Amino acid sequence: MKSLEKYWVGIVIIFGLFMFIKPTICLFILGGLISYVSGSGFAFIRKINRIGITGTGKIIRYESDSEGSKMPIVEFITNSGELIQERPYIYSTSDLSKFRTYKKRINQSFPILYDPKNSKHFVFVNENKFNLFLTVIFGLLGIGMISLGICNLTGLVHLSFN
Repeated sequence: MKSLEKYWVGIVIIFGLFMFIKPTICLFILGGLISYVSGSGFAFIRKINRIGITGTGKIIRYESDSEGSKMPIVEFITNSGELIQERPYIYSTSDLSKFRTYKKRINQSFPILYDPKNSKHFVFVNENKFNLFLTVIFGLLGIGMISLGICNLTGLVHLSFN
């Protein structure tokens, strides 16, 4: 997420320090990051379902990210006539996408929802429920990590990091 990029170095340094000082704090840091990212994703999906503009996008190619997962590059024209060629704002891939071929999906059209204020922020309509499900699961994971950290600090649960 763009909002975390400027703080990333500080977060890593603080996380690294607390790994040796008080590892339980690392649960708070990880849980907070996961909760923040999933909460932002959840809020975006809810917003785009409410105010998003429906359109039709065409996958023009796939690009591999740094881990080898393939991300679609979608082309569509907004209602104002602007041509957009961008990755979906929220898109979930699996390890299978590293090996799977997507040639059949190139030049196929898919329904999309895009943000009227920033048309580069869009999602595939048919993957919207799955993305919402994943944001909820990761949000619960983050809250669970924070809760586990609280329980450890208060003595309700004893976690050993030896």
